[in-house]
Amino acid sequence: MVDRGKKNKIIAVSVIVIVAIGAISGLAFFLPDGGNPVVPGSITFSEVNDAVNPADEYIELYCWEAPGVSTEGWQIKSDGNSITLPKIQNLDSLTYIILRRGTGTDELDASDKKVTIYQSTLDVNTDDDWYSLVTSSGVILDYIYFGSGLPDNPQADWTGSGIQSIPGAPEESWQMWGEDLDNKTNWIFRMKTPATANIDEFVVENASAGWSIPVVLGNGLSSIEPDDDGSKNVEYSSRLVGDVMITGTPAPWTSNDKIKEMVDYTLKYYKNLGLPSPYLGRDGKMKITIGYNASKTYTTGSCSRVGNIKITIGSKSGMAGNVTLKNVVEHEIMHAVQASESAEGAADRWGTEKDNGFTEGMAVWGGITSTMGNYNLTWTEAMQYLKDAGSHNWWEHWTNTHTYSLFPFENTWSSYIGWGMFFKFLNETYGGPSVFKKILERVETWYSKDKKGWNCGYERAIEKVTGKKFEDLWHEFYVWSMDGSATKANGFPPFTHKWEAVPPPGVGVVTHDGPNYVGPWCTDKEFVNCSGKTQKFSIRFDINASNRFVITAVFKHKDGSEHRVKYKWPEHKDVIINIDPNTMGNITFYKTRIGKTGDGYAGIELTGTNNFHYSGNVHINEVQAAGSDHDQYIEISTWDEQPYDLAGWTLETSHGSLPLMPVDNLYGNSHLMIRFGMGADDLDASDGHATMYLGPGAGIPYLDPLDDFIALKNDTGGIVDYFYYSGMAPPGDPYGTDPTIWDAGDASILPNGDPMESMQRWGGDLNNSTNWYVNLSSPNEVNAFEFVVVWQYGIIPVRVHNGITFELPGVATEDFRLGGGESVFVTRGTPASWVTREQIWEMANFSLDFYIQMGFPIPELGPDGMLDIFISNSSQNHTTGACFRQNGTIIINVGQTGGMAGLVGLKNVVEHEIMHAVTAQAHGGTHDHWGNDDDDESFNEGIATWAGLASTMAN
Repeated sequence: MVDRGKKNKIIAVSVIVIVAIGAISGLAFFLPDGGNPVVPGSITFSEVNDAVNPADEYIELYCWEAPGVSTEGWQIKSDGNSITLPKIQNLDSLTYIILRRGTGTDELDASDKKVTIYQSTLDVNTDDDWYSLVTSSGVILDYIYFGSGLPDNPQADWTGSGIQSIPGAPEESWQMWGEDLDNKTNWIFRMKTPATANIDEFVVENASAGWSIPVVLGNGLSSIEPDDDGSKNVEYSSRLVGDVMITGTPAPWTSNDKIKEMVDYTLKYYKNLGLPSPYLGRDGKMKITIGYNASKTYTTGSCSRVGNIKITIGSKSGMAGNVTLKNVVEHEIMHAVQASESAEGAADRWGTEKDNGFTEGMAVWGGITSTMGNYNLTWTEAMQYLKDAGSHNWWEHWTNTHTYSLFPFENTWSSYIGWGMFFKFLNETYGGPSVFKKILERVETWYSKDKKGWNCGYERAIEKVTGKKFEDLWHEFYVWSMDGSATKANGFPPFTHKWEAVPPPGVGVVTHDGPNYVGPWCTDKEFVNCSGKTQKFSIRFDINASNRFVITAVFKHKDGSEHRVKYKWPEHKDVIINIDPNTMGNITFYKTRIGKTGDGYAGIELTGTNNFHYSGNVHINEVQAAGSDHDQYIEISTWDEQPYDLAGWTLETSHGSLPLMPVDNLYGNSHLMIRFGMGADDLDASDGHATMYLGPGAGIPYLDPLDDFIALKNDTGGIVDYFYYSGMAPPGDPYGTDPTIWDAGDASILPNGDPMESMQRWGGDLNNSTNWYVNLSSPNEVNAFEFVVVWQYGIIPVRVHNGITFELPGVATEDFRLGGGESVFVTRGTPASWVTREQIWEMANFSLDFYIQMGFPIPELGPDGMLDIFISNSSQNHTTGACFRQNGTIIINVGQTGGMAGLVGLKNVVEHEIMHAVTAQAHGGTHDHWGNDDDDESFNEGIATWAGLASTMAN
């Protein structure tokens, strides 16, 4: 037989397929009369059926690459027999030619990739015979041999003994699986498949767990692969992944047994993680097709929307070849798992541009982790083998975090690696592989409501499962990738890019870093090194207000400790971060740009100073002056999110000045209780609370119960905040004449006369007594006032809180909100200065009464039977809000616009959110019926919008 060099053939199937295109060098080309050149081996024997019933005998030829070839005058020869083939019309690549024994009507038009020829003289004998395909010029194109001995045809290049006959199997045939090796190695005895790709069927099962998955492994790809019902061309229908190559034969270095082992391990691995079974066709079988592409060293694959998988094996052999092959097999099986959750393949919900990153990221994570488990590899070792095979890896791809955007998903290896790391982050941070099961279940639940392709969305599913907004998760992922966490846990190569800002050398000196461009959904890293510096300085963000950023600042102190503060832009545009390089080692900022809004430029401004400006950020929030020293206290609250250690700060009253002690982890929205008398200090504010005792003891009141002032001073002696109370007028304090500290034109607040009560500020710090009230004491808590709304069947207790704490009582962090604006969980602190608690009380009271009079049920109340409303201050002009499903807890972020426009906007949101609490009560607060999908949320928001406007108009 003429040397065929590297022969590359395709045998189509709809399960696992092996295909390849190899370079053909040193080959002889023959040009039969009236046809194009033909290469030995380009048309081969692919299946032989020696049936019990002679009428069922057939020989199958496969034309893998021979467009326009004329078969006229060709022969199939055997020992003592010869059959001449007729001329076939439109013969092209990927065509099956079936020679059947008996009589019938020949089908000689190959347009549909199938040809049938009837020959009454055909006699198939797989006990001891040989068959050769010979052109009209006498060239042998292919040869096979059956029998126990060696072939007696001197022209054949067959090596070794013949294919051994297996009797008594009328439904099976001999089939070539993989590349034509000119020996019996890859001829297998399987269920007959005339005019279709040869297959190898097996079952993956776990009897004790009660599941089994039938798998059909296909040898090669056809150009037309019908859907389960034969109505579609799946090859060109929507698919989950790209890079599909459908020419050639299986790689010579692999085998059907090796791929079967990979599929078996993968299915068991995913099922053991609790993931659902992959999508199975209408025949209840999983279909995988394998091909070969000798022009690439690495393996690629695809999965259609109905779970049909195609694997194109690369030329790289050895462990690197095994890893890239197995990784792709398991990657595509993960896509089939995803397809099973998207309405059982009824629509390609997983292939839209928006969702591609999520589907690919989950599949990258699944493929690599399963490969690691199968071969006992680390992430670093798996990545090294992928790199050796020329495939995606984390050393060469996704190395740019500040300008290369993962949105939208691009068919690049950097996108695959980046999104794969996102799902690795979810796995390691949010509960292991079970998080993916929950995400898939959430998508399936939503999708089942509408079989018409309703957009469930990965992004929303992940938000529901993790309980966090996606923009916050995305920022966390980048910080995890860039701050060393991923490197420490997995050997992920650290990102080296960073911008560096130089601290100013003197007072009044201003230095800048940037602003530098950050791509949409990308993250920039900015570093400030305090080593060798002594000049104190303040940091402001230098970002255009039209941009949106989430920023994490990592403060590393010289004593080795570290703390982190999270900011959002533009919500925290007024933040000033004060740095003392004598105690601070360095600061790193991770700035994640959210979306495409704005110009994308972000930087920082550093200003040298000896006087840190805390005014407006640290406040006297509550004072209890009655009783003995053990009853008296002063509560201080921090409003922004920069750290304060209070070293060198003092508290001054009419009794003198007392030094404050340093407090660890005192950040924004924290409460510091300063108590008089003796007690155990708690100087760690990690939980948002700290307590220090200043004496003097002996039961002597430190604060005058009737008339006193309190001045909070920083380490330079500057007044940070001031408060005056008196039963007399004019005020008898040393600062009352300075209107910037305390407006002397206003009367001071009357002191509390009961130790169970205290003087509390409600709203912004106005430097006067306007918004100070006497209420029940609330040390270490957000100040609040209570009232009741009376209706015919009882009362509705309401509690309005002055600001938002880190943790809302009775509201789990993963709770789902019914509605609300962008500022929820962003802007904390106290209400806008233009609003009063009387106005909030009047709005809430009117709304509840209005809804009850209209026949609506009462709102969902908390465990203590109270309706909790938290009022905060937003940097936006308009007011926003949110309501939680669990107990109707409401958050209102009051905007900056005052006057009638501000009141209308505020009242509309208050009453809008109260209506959400009413709908939450209607469903018992047990599930977020109104927030699961876009359809229901439209109704929910529509009702609340109408109600808010109607109540506002009436008010």
